[in-house]
Amino acid sequence: YIHSKDRQTFYQSIQDLIIGDCVTKSFECRMLSQDGNWNDIQLYAKAVDFDKEGIPTRIIGTGMDVTKQNVANNILKESVIRYRNLVETSPDMIAIWNQNRLVYINPAGVKILGGTNNWDIIGTTIESFIHPDCKKALFERFHKVQTQNISFKEIIEEKLIRLDHKEIIVESVNVPVLYQRKIVIQM
Repeated sequence: YIHSKDRQTFYQSIQDLIIGDCVTKSFECRMLSQDGNWNDIQLYAKAVDFDKEGIPTRIIGTGMDVTKQNVANNILKESVIRYRNLVETSPDMIAIWNQNRLVYINPAGVKILGGTNNWDIIGTTIESFIHPDCKKALFERFHKVQTQNISFKEIIEEKLIRLDHKEIIVESVNVPVLYQRKIVIQM
């Protein structure tokens, strides 16, 4: 009832227990269910009794159907890939600021700010790009986004300063996003 492509892994895991390479083993394989479907099963096996030479004489194990979790994980991975592709290929700048430092910028943003790659810009402070005329208003918005979780979704024009010191005007929104388990600002 073990899928033919998973038999080697199954047998090797049991063999590892039998020859004493490990006392416990966890592995996943596909097993045929009563309804005729192949389900992903997470197996946990443990050697519990041993002879005088330390060879296991009894192994116990449990299995848990993880098919739904695997399907959900695959859907999530696909969603992450789609979102990443959307952000990376967007013709608009997408930048993430954390505690006043740029932690992410997409390729369009790098080009708009006059960089050649994202490492030209990652880690820089927001002050290095914001025109003095716009700093006070922008910092007030950033403060509200980070401390009050307020989104500023209406498009405003902001004056930025590129790496080559040229001034540009961009349309911007500022919203809180979760990035690496922290609330940060997307611009």
